[in-house]
Amino acid sequence: MRQFATLVLCLALGSAGAAQEPDNAEIVKRGMAATAMVEVAAHGKKVTGSAFCIEQSGYFLTSYDVAYPLIESGPGGWSNRENPDSIKLILNAGQNDQSILDAVLVNTNQATKLVILKTTKAGNFTALPGVSRASSGGCP
Repeated sequence: MRQFATLVLCLALGSAGAAQEPDNAEIVKRGMAATAMVEVAAHGKKVTGSAFCIEQSGYFLTSYDVAYPLIESGPGGWSNRENPDSIKLILNAGQNDQSILDAVLVNTNQATKLVILKTTKAGNFTALPGVSRASSGGCP
């Protein structure tokens, strides 16, 4: 999971196009603001992990390891989606302004093992700069 987080932050910060390199404090600030905790419940089990907001409209990128209760490997690979009991995105986890939002599975990419989730509540979320659904390994 640490490699996933590092990859996402490198993509975001490397493609932000800033004239000057951000310092460590700025990197941490950006990363924390765009990070959510994910809780997936399916078949009586719960799995938690992290996700990163990639579009202000509420799209979040996570890994297959977090979303695995949603995805069943069928004969053609990741072809069959199960219906989870719930997907929750927890923003600002442990903070006074923590919020818990419902989310849905939007798409997966078998080659990169990335999963895109979308909040069911409209909002203007803090996204990693320079990352979008188009730049996240082909997940449309």
